[in-house]
Amino acid sequence: MGPVVFINSTRMAPPYVIKIIGDPDTLEQMISTGESFPILKWENFPVKLTKEASLTIPAYKGSLPQSYVKPDRNDSLEKS
Repeated sequence: MGPVVFINSTRMAPPYVIKIIGDPDTLEQMISTGESFPILKWENFPVKLTKEASLTIPAYKGSLPQSYVKPDRNDSLEKS
């Protein structure tokens, strides 16, 4: 079948694009010197790291499981 991953119950096939929000310089350094990225590059996987000044990530439109949702016991009616 090939390399397929599931993200939020959605089947994803290559090429994979991973977008990360944070300080571009810090993220670039952490990824490029981490464990996985250098190995993938060394093994000639088609991976690349691109640093962007601006990034737009669409909001997640799916539903989220409510398994662990509990009311905030510290949220009193006194605030109103």
